[in-house]
Amino acid sequence: MKSNGKISSRLAAVHNRLSRRGGPEATVGDIVDSAGAAGHELALAALTLLSLIPGPSTLVLGPLILIVAFQAVTGAKRLRLPEFLRRRRLRSDLVLAGLAKGVAGVRRIEDWLGPRRLLPLTSLAARAMLALPFLVMAAVLTIPIPVPLANLAPAASLVVLTFGLVSRDGLAILLGWISSVATLAWTAAIFWRGARFLDWILDRAVSN
Repeated sequence: MKSNGKISSRLAAVHNRLSRRGGPEATVGDIVDSAGAAGHELALAALTLLSLIPGPSTLVLGPLILIVAFQAVTGAKRLRLPEFLRRRRLRSDLVLAGLAKGVAGVRRIEDWLGPRRLLPLTSLAARAMLALPFLVMAAVLTIPIPVPLANLAPAASLVVLTFGLVSRDGLAILLGWISSVATLAWTAAIFWRGARFLDWILDRAVSN
């Protein structure tokens, strides 16, 4: 994977650094450190892409994405993570496969991303407001929803928000907001239907 200034190439460089480390597992610290010195947004891009992988890793990635996103949108000069999160381990093969697929997907869409569209949505104040959808989607990502591939909706929303943030593309940020609202409504509907179904079961049990 060769590198230039594009997002996909910067993510490919993260993939290459991680693959050179070797070993069956990669720590969260390894992933974040591979993003380099200016790694807030790049680390966020890598983590949100990894959140698309179904499985229990989202329980780690959800809180981690929230912490990194908050620092990215508030302009923190240095990325800081709690040591217990830095030590958390993920399977290297899943991490590398997820990043490789993510890079391939980003290459297909990054020419569509463009800075300076809907410029007010890329202002410092608007960027700070992104903490809200990141908070909500990261929280939804960690909820064990009993629906196959249920993590894909919040993960996809996080990816859109992140790439809007990284590319300074206000249109992508707007789409990320819309996707986040739709995901929240979908999640609420699942829990509402589940609560109604549980009430029905309890009513049947009592009546019998």
